Amino acid sequence: MNERQALQWKKKRQMGKSKFLVNYCILGFGLSTAVILTLLELISMHDLFWQFAIIRLVVFPIIAVLFGIGYWESKERKYSEFAETHTTNASRS
Repeated sequence: MNERQALQWKKKRQMGKSKFLVNYCILGFGLSTAVILTLLELISMHDLFWQFAIIRLVVFPIIAVLFGIGYWESKERKYSEFAETHTTNASRS
């Protein structure tokens, strides 16, 4: 993680893990992907299979949250390592 990435993550982490998961994972990826795929199904097949639409609206956000938790933990670990290295280097100067 470089300094620019650390600053970007610092801004995102201020919103907190729960809000991050809702805004970026559930709304930003899970539900939006489910809606887009449902619309594509409707456009291409001229029909809508409600069972699949409901499954997508439930499963995609769950998958997005699981991915988001892993992403959050990974970024937190990298940010922590960056902060530790950056603080250690600053104290040596």
